[in-house]
Amino acid sequence: MTAFPEHRESTTAVFETLYAQHHRAVLAYCARRTASDEAWDAAAEVFLVAFRRLEVVPEGDGALPWLLAVARRVLANQRRGDQRRRRLIVRASGHPSTEESP
Repeated sequence: MTAFPEHRESTTAVFETLYAQHHRAVLAYCARRTASDEAWDAAAEVFLVAFRRLEVVPEGDGALPWLLAVARRVLANQRRGDQRRRRLIVRASGHPSTEESP
């Protein structure tokens, strides 16, 4: 047998622990900064990033600040995407925009 199955099990356990310990705090952070449905999406994306980059997530007390920094960037990306969609809708409707371009 290769070491991969053991590595996969340990990775899963580490992620499950990270999620169990910090999901509520990450979701609360996102909920304070965006709409409820968007908060759930943002929190899910934060943990997707964490799973993909699990090897760089700090252990112990450093994990939550790292996750919240990821959440800040995820929320910023959501806002930029929303702004782009609004500008596209205005442009497609043929009405002049009252928003300034970034």
